[in-house]
Amino acid sequence: MLYYCIIMLNFNFIRQEMKIESRQAGRIEAALRDIEKLLNVRITIIDKHGSFHFGDGKPLLGKDRQTHQKNEVCHIDFRYDCVMHCRHEMNAKGEKLGRPFVHKCWKGVSELVIPLISSGTHYGSLFAGIWRDSAKLDAKTKLSAAFNKAWNALPLIETADMKTFENVLSLFASGMLSILKDENSLGFAEEDRKNIIRNLIFTRASEKLKLEDLSEKLHLSSSRTSHLVKSIFGKSFQELITEERIKRAKTLLLSTDFTSGEISEMAGFSDEYYFNRTFKKICGTTPGAFRKKRHLK
Repeated sequence: MLYYCIIMLNFNFIRQEMKIESRQAGRIEAALRDIEKLLNVRITIIDKHGSFHFGDGKPLLGKDRQTHQKNEVCHIDFRYDCVMHCRHEMNAKGEKLGRPFVHKCWKGVSELVIPLISSGTHYGSLFAGIWRDSAKLDAKTKLSAAFNKAWNALPLIETADMKTFENVLSLFASGMLSILKDENSLGFAEEDRKNIIRNLIFTRASEKLKLEDLSEKLHLSSSRTSHLVKSIFGKSFQELITEERIKRAKTLLLSTDFTSGEISEMAGFSDEYYFNRTFKKICGTTPGAFRKKRHLK
């Protein structure tokens, strides 16, 4: 019960501080560190499409928070298989299951995975751990002596109170998604057309979203829908989608090491060339230059 009280106090504090101090992403990170200390775990959050940004486009998560490499056992002998397993395979499994589960990666490391799902939309996954599930490393796992040493230093998963971790971290994840929704104006009455449009764009910007999808949602013709969007926002539906995709691209450029091509696909652009051209037109610089300049600050 103490854990729950502390978590709720943390999020109430974050909400108040964000109103007073321009919604600083550092408050989210501070809360994550508090939870790590309380539970004695390391937390990694995989942002599936770059959705974890504030309303002004600033990343909600820091770069270290999105990689397992902050964990010694993950950093040693790190390779592309690690990215494929956690970011892609486990993300896909979480979206399909729709509930927390424990997974064991190809290196013999176990974690608890909390799918980040709200109103039917899968935003990514929260990983917490890490443990080993046996007293001896599988002989088939041929990795370095440094990895074997780090792996043997991990606690056994049998010693973990997994139900407590699942309960607490699921509540924490719900709080994060609530802040994400508040920041991007997703918590309003369904009859409010302005926010129906915002909801649809935010939840589906990384997909092949068309004006017809919004028309169906609003029960209007395409021409009427186009006029409505322009009258409310002063921009076309496609411009609004592109605006959100650029925010996601910026988030991923600043919080991950993915290439421009990978980010263009994750954010919802049709190809890397179009992404680079659009990014430069809107931001006045290339994605690579933007990433380099912001990281030097």
